[in-house]
Amino acid sequence: IKVIAHHLEEKRRQREEQMLREQQERRNRAMFEQESRNMEVSMSVEERKRKDDLEAVMGLAREHPEDVALLIRTWLMEE
Repeated sequence: IKVIAHHLEEKRRQREEQMLREQQERRNRAMFEQESRNMEVSMSVEERKRKDDLEAVMGLAREHPEDVALLIRTWLMEE
């Protein structure tokens, strides 16, 4: 009877430890996801403007590559 009780107690302890590990992993994952969302939301006004400007320039380069090339050549000549 002692052997069976000890075995059952060991199984119970293992289940509890597994549940604690799983809970900690869920907490860690939730914290990581929250931090990721906060970083995206906390993009500064300057960063957002720079991103928008870069997208606009890339669009312009796709639509009018010759004009962009001329502009770059002009800048390079000025320097």
